[in-house]
Amino acid sequence: MAPLSEARIKAGFERIEALRRLERNRAQYLDPDYWRELNPELSITSSPFADFPPVNVTPDEAAGHARQLLEEGYLQTRPLIAPDIYARLAHGIGRLAEAHVQTVFASLYDEYYHVFQGLEPLFTPILGEGYLWVGNGNYAYYVPPGDPGTSGLTAAAPHRDTLGPDAQILTGHMPSLVSLWVPLNDVSTAESCIYVVPADLDPDYFTSKPGVDWTELNLQAIRALPAEAGSVLAWSTRIIHWGSAASRRARYSRMSVAMYFQRGNIPPYDAASTFKCGDEVPFRDRLRWAAQSIGRSGFFD
Repeated sequence: MAPLSEARIKAGFERIEALRRLERNRAQYLDPDYWRELNPELSITSSPFADFPPVNVTPDEAAGHARQLLEEGYLQTRPLIAPDIYARLAHGIGRLAEAHVQTVFASLYDEYYHVFQGLEPLFTPILGEGYLWVGNGNYAYYVPPGDPGTSGLTAAAPHRDTLGPDAQILTGHMPSLVSLWVPLNDVSTAESCIYVVPADLDPDYFTSKPGVDWTELNLQAIRALPAEAGSVLAWSTRIIHWGSAASRRARYSRMSVAMYFQRGNIPPYDAASTFKCGDEVPFRDRLRWAAQSIGRSGFFD
């Protein structure tokens, strides 16, 4: 049997076991104190927001990032988020992994939301004033050295996001919904960095064609995006993107978190998970969104 087939079979069993563990532990997972005991240095409150100043992004920087998003379908910044904001979350993700708990549940903690606060100077020029946060799609990734990324629980396989077509993109305008991805440690090509096919090199980008048609793509169009801890990557729902398999020689496990933002002057892409910075975000909502992200919609309803 080919090694790739063996890896996929192993990954399938790993996914099955992870979901069975979710079912076995459902009663525990419903209790916020269970999560507090797992990570006593992290918090779970009714509102996950803190009093952080906006990140330091100049108007020229913001304009350049907006142009890249419009023309290439993604943007990538220098480090913007202070280590004291994301370091405790990174430690907490590691503790979840050690406890064999899916790391998506790091999104239950207030510190998960802290990472995405203060980004208004970067995203207001793109999404307008009063943009919204979208909890459906929250994820916290943990990719250990040598991980093949085939289980769907660590690195994501090549895909376009599935929250629905974005009419703005189809007419050549700025996306109305963007996916944010923030690395919590430095990520090289060895540690499962993000790869994309830029919009201007993807013949299907400005269409509503679903999925990924590799026969239409030139492999030389694929772009690796190594990233420093605390930097921000963002992309539209149409761009093809994925996290690569991690090298056995990776320096450490790659940790990162993801969140959707959308324009505030359009109907919510998912009304049940849309909120504003400063709103209350109840624990049960966070738990429900985490389950949705691993294919268990309704599990905690």
